[in-house]
Amino acid sequence: YTGLDPSVRIREKPMARVIGNFVPDQMYKPFPFTGGDMMAAFPGKLTLLQGTFDTLRNSPHLERGAFDVVTLFSVSEHLPNLTDVLVGVFNILTPGQFLVLSHHNYYGYSGHHKLPKTPSAFSSKNPAHAEVAS
Repeated sequence: YTGLDPSVRIREKPMARVIGNFVPDQMYKPFPFTGGDMMAAFPGKLTLLQGTFDTLRNSPHLERGAFDVVTLFSVSEHLPNLTDVLVGVFNILTPGQFLVLSHHNYYGYSGHHKLPKTPSAFSSKNPAHAEVAS
């Protein structure tokens, strides 16, 4: 497994979501391992890369045609430039192989992590909604 993420934590323990806990100050707790710990536990089977296709352009881990499958699960709505990421993905895929993409932005607008949460809740009179649509 090779993971590519500009915010992956290699040397520090990240915060992890506590499943089923919705109390605001108790929803996250420190994950017990760093990325480095996990790579050491699975030598040669797990590589975590901190960066982007652009910042890691010359990395031997991201050579053209190096992967048969690339997965993006519920991440595309967080990417500042989806086009650049998709170009990077298809550059590292072996020709004719697969991108598996799951996108949970069901409402089709980039503001779904902000208010309003649904198009039906949009109000042109609400200044907080101005970033979503006009």
